[in-house]
Amino acid sequence: MPSQSPKPQRTIGVLSPYLGGFYYGDVIRELHRAARAAGIRLLSIRAGRRRPLSIPVALDLVDGWIVWNDSINPIQLSDIVASGKPVVSMAHDFKLPLVTSIQADNRGAIIEATNYLIGQGHRHIFFVGFLNEFDQSERLYGFRSALRQHGLPETPAYEVMVEESGYAGGLNACKALLASGLPFTAVIAATDLIAVGLMNHLIE
Repeated sequence: MPSQSPKPQRTIGVLSPYLGGFYYGDVIRELHRAARAAGIRLLSIRAGRRRPLSIPVALDLVDGWIVWNDSINPIQLSDIVASGKPVVSMAHDFKLPLVTSIQADNRGAIIEATNYLIGQGHRHIFFVGFLNEFDQSERLYGFRSALRQHGLPETPAYEVMVEESGYAGGLNACKALLASGLPFTAVIAATDLIAVGLMNHLIE
């Protein structure tokens, strides 16, 4: 009997703004682990935080794509979709019918966090986030929704927008909070690193 040729191994491409760190690095490592268990290759590509890729991605070598955040621009995404390969976006909704979006419950989580603080008696609460990222803007909407549910005013002065979602963003946000002169007893931080930067600077 003629021997059967082995089935070609599938490849999934991951486009991500970062490949390392305790968040991006940990998730990509788990993606690789899950892919290996399924007999699939994973090709991780740093896409450049909304900057155009300098070289074309090998569309013919990849069977499907995971796009993390808005790490590529709409033109590049359209090219990938036009190739006919399935596309899944994580932590961002491109609102395209052929792109499946997978997100955490960003609004619901922040509503619960804000409800908890309000239940503890807090009424002057700052929100701090890097709103260029879709998931963090969703968290801001959750914060506002929780305030409305409790009949509390939505005050733009209590929303601090930082230039990055990391530790430095938290440091800069804390300076802005203190410089505002506004009374506050609690802060909702959109990321862990923003929270750590805030807390360390407040302690100082």
